Amino acid sequence: MPEFYTNISEIKVKDNKISIYSGTLTPEFAVKQTIRIKNAFPALPSEFIDILLERIKDNGFCDDRLKDAISHVIDNCKYPQPTIAQFISFDKTVECISYSKLVEMVNRGETKMENWKMLENKKWIRK
Repeated sequence: MPEFYTNISEIKVKDNKISIYSGTLTPEFAVKQTIRIKNAFPALPSEFIDILLERIKDNGFCDDRLKDAISHVIDNCKYPQPTIAQFISFDKTVECISYSKLVEMVNRGETKMENWKMLENKKWIRK
């Protein structure tokens, strides 16, 4: 298996969305989760798991996101075997908006400022 390092996921805005996941990916947890994959898809070669673990680490996964991604693929895989992309692409996100968009929404009475929190990048998310 590839070598693991404990990472802290950083908040990254992509397409005006941020992941709800943060935290660390622990090697012990990752290994336990790969056992779930092997049990659900026993025909997968061990090389698949090695590459998946490498890609999970490089994509900044934390324990919670890994667990949820694996559960999602187990529940939704439509083909006999999953792809690495099905695991890596899983994320739960919240929308970020600009200050001007927030002001427009407040002025229209759609929301209140106290319902929002500003991120370091001057984007706003609903609390």
